[in-house]
Amino acid sequence: MPSSQKPTVVVCGAGLVGCLISAILAKDGYEVNVYEKWGDMRAKDFVGGRSINLVLTARGLRALNIPGLEGMRDDLLKIATPVTGRMMHSVEGDLTYTAYGKDPEECNFSISRSELNKYLMTEAEKSGVKIHFSHGLKKVDLKNSVAHFEVASGEVVDVQCDTILGCDGGGSAVRYAMRDHGVTNFTEDLLPDGYKELQFPKDVSGCEDMRGDALHIWARGTHMLMGLANLDGSFTGTFYMPKTGGKVSFEALTGEDNKQKLADFFTESYSDAIPLLGGLEKITKEWNANPVGILGTVRTEMWKFEDKVCLLGDSAHAIVPFFGQGCNSGFEDCLTFYKLLKKHEGNLKSVYDEFHGLRKPAGDAIANMALENYIEMRDLVANEKFILKKRVEGVLTSHFGPEVFRSRYPMVVYSSAPYNVVEKVGVVIDDIVSELCEDLKIPEDVDLEMAKQLIDTKLSPTLKEGNVDLSEDWHSL
Repeated sequence: MPSSQKPTVVVCGAGLVGCLISAILAKDGYEVNVYEKWGDMRAKDFVGGRSINLVLTARGLRALNIPGLEGMRDDLLKIATPVTGRMMHSVEGDLTYTAYGKDPEECNFSISRSELNKYLMTEAEKSGVKIHFSHGLKKVDLKNSVAHFEVASGEVVDVQCDTILGCDGGGSAVRYAMRDHGVTNFTEDLLPDGYKELQFPKDVSGCEDMRGDALHIWARGTHMLMGLANLDGSFTGTFYMPKTGGKVSFEALTGEDNKQKLADFFTESYSDAIPLLGGLEKITKEWNANPVGILGTVRTEMWKFEDKVCLLGDSAHAIVPFFGQGCNSGFEDCLTFYKLLKKHEGNLKSVYDEFHGLRKPAGDAIANMALENYIEMRDLVANEKFILKKRVEGVLTSHFGPEVFRSRYPMVVYSSAPYNVVEKVGVVIDDIVSELCEDLKIPEDVDLEMAKQLIDTKLSPTLKEGNVDLSEDWHSL
């Protein structure tokens, strides 16, 4: 290959990250071919795909500032719904709303995964990317950069390229091929819990109980229901519970005779949600029709091999969805990748080496925090001590200002500080708030003098060490 010619790139996977990174590379002059195991989800006769909503935040949206992607951010926000906070629904039907940020500008955006994926596919093709559907990766020759794909007829097609990007999700065939070549290892840890989708009809959107700008959570200890608004006024609900074991599990509540079991279960634990979901008959029909999805975390030891292959997104670091950062961390991968391409003037080995060095610690950190947030959302949001700590965080932010004290959540979803830095800062914040809450009954009675001392001696040095500036406008995208 002549030195002036950019390498040819094969991207495995036409999901969110695969489509975005291929568009970025194509607009930068690379020849990019994407190979996707499944058919074209934009086709009228396509069956499959996930309808679940996901969350876009400022962290992920920054990737759309890359030159050549102008307009994509505005396009996506037109098909997204702003989410400014979370609404807790108690067993008794009481509502508690907590804002995510210091003002309504600090919000998340609920968007249909399938609609987002379709949009990114089309944008990638407009950029000059060729997407080859129904091509399942069977084998990779890493040394010679040859990928072997099986098409619908059963024929195997050999594709020669200069480098391969693995963007083929949590069950990545590229990652498995790297392990088979002895260049990496990984773990796949599944939660004992799974999820089902349940739809809230659009005629509930006008109810006070289902305000459209909130993430709705019915936390019940070992199980919970969540709902995010859609553009048409409906809500996409996701129900989480153990897959097996005991009386409260998908196994126990599934089967031909489950109608009464479901009625008893929802009446006892989710009585206020029954009418919002359209009634018990509709709930039972959807419960029995929709499959149980799996929830897991992938941790990969080495994300790259020489200048031949590199993993991005879920292929390298699949996480559980409880911080809403799966898509955002993947988009941030794309932004980091692009910046390193410019820094190293296209030298892929240097790009891959530094990309792994930067993103591997970040990926491990958001995986940890996502698991922690699951426990928080499921078990702790109804815990009085937990509620007290969150309210004290609010008092500290209000008193000292967000440029001096912020909770961990906005740092995770809105800032550009590396996840591993935010994880470390979060530990310090929790230590400070826990100390302030000892023997405290009322949030407003918190010892502000003691708080200032703790912030000055513990938090501020940690922020400085991590190069985190709380006064930065995290929403200036």
